[in-house]
Amino acid sequence: KVLILSDKLKSIRGDISSAYLLAAEAYIAEKNYKKAVIEINKLLEYDLENDHAYLLRGKAKTFLKEIEKAIEDFKSAITINKENVEANFYLGFCYSSLKDYYKSIKHLDEALSKEKYKPALELRSEIKLAIDDPDAALSDIETLVKLNPNSTKYLIRSSELKLRLYDLAGSKEDLEKVLKVDSENINALYMISKLEFNEKKFKNVIKYLTRATAIKLDADILQLRGRAFYHLKDFQSASKDLSKAIDINPELYSAFYFRAKVKEELKDNYGAITDYTKALNDPKFIDAYYSRGKLRLALKEYNAASKDFSKAILLKNNEAVYYYLRAQCYNGMEKTFEAVEDLDKAISINNKFVQAYLLRGIICTSHYLIWQLQL
Repeated sequence: KVLILSDKLKSIRGDISSAYLLAAEAYIAEKNYKKAVIEINKLLEYDLENDHAYLLRGKAKTFLKEIEKAIEDFKSAITINKENVEANFYLGFCYSSLKDYYKSIKHLDEALSKEKYKPALELRSEIKLAIDDPDAALSDIETLVKLNPNSTKYLIRSSELKLRLYDLAGSKEDLEKVLKVDSENINALYMISKLEFNEKKFKNVIKYLTRATAIKLDADILQLRGRAFYHLKDFQSASKDLSKAIDINPELYSAFYFRAKVKEELKDNYGAITDYTKALNDPKFIDAYYSRGKLRLALKEYNAASKDFSKAILLKNNEAVYYYLRAQCYNGMEKTFEAVEDLDKAISINNKFVQAYLLRGIICTSHYLIWQLQL
């Protein structure tokens, strides 16, 4: 309808600027940016002092990824009208896309000196965070919260930034405000649950996440609730949640890792070994080698267990317990020299490792008695 109206205006008089501006805005709304540029080019043939025209053409060129050309248009808009807040904002946006943060902030500051322009505050906050200034980033978000006290978007962003600044109480307070506005906000329910989890308030975690799962079954949410059940020693509920999380996302290897812990508690050693093996697809869970090795050692699978401890040692060679447990494997495999060598290493790392001294004494005594019998 706007395009029809603009065509009618052009037919009445071909030099009506508003007709071309209307057409350009309509084309931008339709994401037909090339046609928007054509309309503005026609306008600028006779009206070179129209700052809004340069602004619209700059916007269209921004969407066309012609950033350098867009910057020239926004500069032209500001030259004609220094009060053009939107042109300063888009200049800030263009420079930020080029990672020229100094120039970006300069233009965003200029835009914000005229009015509290929300997009400029949002963008400046992102840039401040990109240049590692979270305090300044939070300041802009807090301004947005004051302007929009019921905005869950800004409250959640404020919570995230406060968490980064180790203001746990402030972060939690923001999330509670979100839940007052929107009691079914899954992001807020999940975030506040993580804070409660870190404070070991596992019953609260379960309370919040049960509300969340009533809205949507999400793998990360189920995993976190499963971990809370684990800490409360409700291993059946923990296993159920972690298994559901895996059903939803079979590549959520952290869920396999935590389910392995649960299966250990349920004395399902083979099931735990299978889950630890799956968890090892994620490099974050390299200590699964240690956990799997312990289970294999308990099952007297000495060769497989020794390989797990060898891998654990390769990744972290200053853990005395790794050498001690591998020594147990070698002892079970009757590799006396290797066992004693590992126990020596364990004791050199931790000279108060009583079990290592004891096992070394037992092995050496046993080896001596065998030698004496052979004589």
